Amino acid sequence: MLILAAVATSCAGGVAPGQSMEDDVAGKDPILSAEVVLKPQSGKSLTGAAITAETVKEFAPSAQAVREAQQYFAKAGFKVGELSGISFTISAPNSVFERAFGTKVERGPRGTVVAKGKTGSELPLAPLPPQLRGQVSAVTFSPPLDFGPTGSFHAD
Repeated sequence: MLILAAVATSCAGGVAPGQSMEDDVAGKDPILSAEVVLKPQSGKSLTGAAITAETVKEFAPSAQAVREAQQYFAKAGFKVGELSGISFTISAPNSVFERAFGTKVERGPRGTVVAKGKTGSELPLAPLPPQLRGQVSAVTFSPPLDFGPTGSFHAD
């Protein structure tokens, strides 16, 4: 399983990660955010890779893969962010995620967002077009932030 540490860009105030302030008002179709992790142009494996500022270029996706993936998700109804390292963010109402990935998306333990029946934060890639699946390593929801009064981080 690919684990990606990223900060949910729509987290604010008392709102859960991956959820926006509008969700509290509307409540019916919450806005979610996920990271689209692209495969390295070099062909290197991301599994167990230690990607740092010094090595990120070795794992960079091709410009064409980035462009095609961003265009696909934009046409599918997602707000698409810029490439950052090996991934970019997509945001949309829950229903758009469910339609694009062919699965029910629900809240898991401790505010995590998961595909129904799964324990991890990755969405199934099978519903994506074959060419896109060849460029995408994972689409994953970021774990909730783990600091503050309810987090497990403690400064020594």
